[in-house]
Amino acid sequence: MSSNQIGGFFNRLEASRKYLFGSVGVIGETNNSVISGAFILRGLEHEPVINVAPDWESYNYTKLDISKDADKAFFEAALAWDLELDGKKWADGKNVSLRFWLIVHLLITMCSVQVNDIDQEN
Repeated sequence: MSSNQIGGFFNRLEASRKYLFGSVGVIGETNNSVISGAFILRGLEHEPVINVAPDWESYNYTKLDISKDADKAFFEAALAWDLELDGKKWADGKNVSLRFWLIVHLLITMCSVQVNDIDQEN
């Protein structure tokens, strides 16, 4: 059920999808779980990006500072789907990301930059 809740939340974030990337998961087991994860957002404030989802206020948001070891560990574990909270392990998760065509465009751009760099070395 919690996994469906994450999917529904991501569907309602559709209008902001080009401004965020995130990984959110169900931590724990049936009838004893929490939803947690991490988002990378465009800009410094989460509200303008997240508030397109009517249920955005149902969740708590904390700005992470990856210069702090605990925040960095949380962020990396959430993206890797290895997050553990209060002894509960990651059970299921979903990612919300840029549209597929934008990712493909970025990959093509990165590849062409790498190819150009190689050509310049020879």
